[in-house]
Amino acid sequence: MSKDLALFAEERPRRILEILAKEGRLDVHALAARMKVSLPTIRRDLTAMEADGRIVRVHGGVLHPKSVHGESPLTLKRGENVAAKRAMAAAAAALVPPGASVFMDSGTTTLEVARALFPRRDVRIITNSVPLLAEALSAGVPVLCTGGELRALSGALVGAPAELWISKLNVQVSFVGASGLDARGAWTTETMEADTKTRILAAGVTRILVADASKWDVPHTVLFAGWERFHHWVCDKAPPAEECKKIEVAGCRVTAG
Repeated sequence: MSKDLALFAEERPRRILEILAKEGRLDVHALAARMKVSLPTIRRDLTAMEADGRIVRVHGGVLHPKSVHGESPLTLKRGENVAAKRAMAAAAAALVPPGASVFMDSGTTTLEVARALFPRRDVRIITNSVPLLAEALSAGVPVLCTGGELRALSGALVGAPAELWISKLNVQVSFVGASGLDARGAWTTETMEADTKTRILAAGVTRILVADASKWDVPHTVLFAGWERFHHWVCDKAPPAEECKKIEVAGCRVTAG
């Protein structure tokens, strides 16, 4: 008997991830047959796995997150470059004036900035990040949140409801993250998230990008902002001097945390 035949409910997600790591994409019907379970059962498994950011659902199938334009899920990103992100967060938080309202984009680096701001009860935090909401609830910090459609891969609330909500805001500081950067500006992997980031930037008097140097010269699918849209880029390591000068000529100050 195949090993797949004897899989219990708690074993199926692990086995699905093992297969995806090798094959990249699986058809839902074929996966149900492979696991010897019904379609409703495998769909429940996949729904739970998508909510955790371990897989990406597409029409009729499922993808390993790393096969989606090179974007990793939030659960994997949280363990990457932690020390650098915390140093960047401290530098970014220092740019927030007393009594400011700030909008915090979704992402692991912006989440670290929010954590750095939690002790400052004079600061009002607004966000479209579901993980940030969970952190704030645990810390007892009041946070205002948008509505919108949950994008499981990033934990962001996006789409028309989020954009309409954000369009009514005027905040002192907008913080955004990016999936990739190059000489043209900041990139993300998906159009709805790009549109939401554009709205977040428009809401801020001061606009701050927080992204580590590993994203430099790694453009993704959608360019959501040129360098002229940012006042600051807080990073762990500045790009080459020639590129850094071009960014600053565009009006964006580069700060290595």
